[in-house]
Amino acid sequence: MRDQKALIARIREILMNDWDPLHVKNIPGRPNDEYDFYIQGIQELIRTRQPVPIIRKHLKEMEVTHMGTRREDREIMVAAQKLFDLEGKSVAQI
Repeated sequence: MRDQKALIARIREILMNDWDPLHVKNIPGRPNDEYDFYIQGIQELIRTRQPVPIIRKHLKEMEVTHMGTRREDREIMVAAQKLFDLEGKSVAQI
């Protein structure tokens, strides 16, 4: 359970700081849970060891389908790579 809490916290951090398609990370008083709706799907991708292109595609689909944004894939790749890199890390490494 503790591992899952650490993983969720790290996913939340990556979504807010590296993905942030709505550009809310620098808004004072912004909610920290802005992208929490998407964490469960990302957890599943990490758990099933999906490759970076699949994670990138998932993030892109969420942007287009749920948020109506369209960004270049290269803007999404940093977050996709960081999420992929979470797989297999211990709590101390997260």
